[in-house]
Amino acid sequence: MQISMFCAVKDRPEPLKFSILSWLYRPVNEIVILDWGSERPVRNIIENKMKEQATRENSELNDWQDRIKLLRLPRKHTWTSAKSINIAASYCSNDTIFKIDADNILVAETLPELPENTFYNGSMKESHENDRCLCGSFIVKANDYWKIGGYDERHQNYGYDDQDLYNRLKAKGLQRQTLPQGTIYHLPHSNRQRLDIYRYKKSIWDSIKENKERFQKYQETDPWGPDSPHVKTKIVSDQGWYKEIELEKAEGIDEVIEIFD
Repeated sequence: MQISMFCAVKDRPEPLKFSILSWLYRPVNEIVILDWGSERPVRNIIENKMKEQATRENSELNDWQDRIKLLRLPRKHTWTSAKSINIAASYCSNDTIFKIDADNILVAETLPELPENTFYNGSMKESHENDRCLCGSFIVKANDYWKIGGYDERHQNYGYDDQDLYNRLKAKGLQRQTLPQGTIYHLPHSNRQRLDIYRYKKSIWDSIKENKERFQKYQETDPWGPDSPHVKTKIVSDQGWYKEIELEKAEGIDEVIEIFD
């Protein structure tokens, strides 16, 4: 199974020092990472780690530049998770895509085969709290992801964007399966770290509740789909495995190009 793993990062890239090795040591054909203007650039973290690790002759890591595609957006653009994940997904080359977070260790030596009309995702029903933190990771066919428009880019705050995506996949007739336990492991961290990069400082549960109410109404009156006004990007500097990109303003989404004060 040809698979592209992808994630988006902003201002908390340190877990990649651990997770990137687990990804590279597994049969993943392509790893797409979007760095949205992190103060500590992801490029430095990856290059330093590879200098430490990719030194043995015939090392499994020696082809890392062929397998990693690192994209960096400038810090001036306002970050939201939904936009960042869709941008990263748009640069994936394979038919199957695996969204993972930067703080997720890939444990399984092989990834589960994906049946037709099915997607996998982590479950909030797991008994252990740390396993429930994997609910935002999923494996799906790229065509199925884009048939529903990917993430709804109107999401601005923390929470419920993953569940909204899964609800729309199921509404299109896809069957949901729980990502097999032991596939990935979440590096624990505080709730404060989850909210640090968001503009609107609410509690996690207030934020999720507010998003749920808002997007249930959206799906009734203005559902998100493939023809919705997605943010677009362009490559402004191509250095092989590392590319610098810029946002292009999408018609109908005025807040995409907001600049930090």
